[in-house]
Amino acid sequence: MPFEIDHIARDNALHRWRLPECLHVPTGATDENAISRYIGEIVAVVSCRTANKALLVRCKPSAPPDTALPIWALENSKTLHYPIQLWVHINYTGYRFAYKRAFPDDDISGKIISHSMNRRFGRLTGFQYVRITPVSRASNSSSGTREDWAMSLYDPSKQTQEEMRRGAAIRYGDLADLMLMMDIKLGGGIMDVVNEGQKLVEPRRLTGTEPILVV
Repeated sequence: MPFEIDHIARDNALHRWRLPECLHVPTGATDENAISRYIGEIVAVVSCRTANKALLVRCKPSAPPDTALPIWALENSKTLHYPIQLWVHINYTGYRFAYKRAFPDDDISGKIISHSMNRRFGRLTGFQYVRITPVSRASNSSSGTREDWAMSLYDPSKQTQEEMRRGAAIRYGDLADLMLMMDIKLGGGIMDVVNEGQKLVEPRRLTGTEPILVV
């Protein structure tokens, strides 16, 4: 069955986050059905003693990288569209063990297994599943201020979860989400994050000698 496009999530990424399609990276999904429809094929369940709380997903092909964007020159940019990803329920606590089961050859000693979308935000808006990736403790800690700011923009007393999601079934990460997934330590303030991230997605002048990226 061909995958579908969540047009609301796509429009959010294009017009709210101002990110080109090659940087539309799913970070949250309302449920398993949303993952299967819009993100990729669920190929295994790696949670123990709890049904379907940690899912190994073979993702659908992404748009090819725009090599004019500096972000694709970073080694960790390969994390963004990694073909096999681990998604966990926001209330699942065994995600580190699940990551080790899913990727036994990865060395995650000294790493934090980070939720690419804030779990409090997921509970607030109804995104029940979140992609997880390993990042340094410093990068993970640096995201706290920005996440608190993001949470302050939503008022559950005035909006339903559907309204807060604007009807989207999945969520594509914004610039700060992508930077965290690439293990980039975020700045101390909101504008620091914006300014640092913007440099990564502004096209640079190509000379014709750049290596071809395979992502």
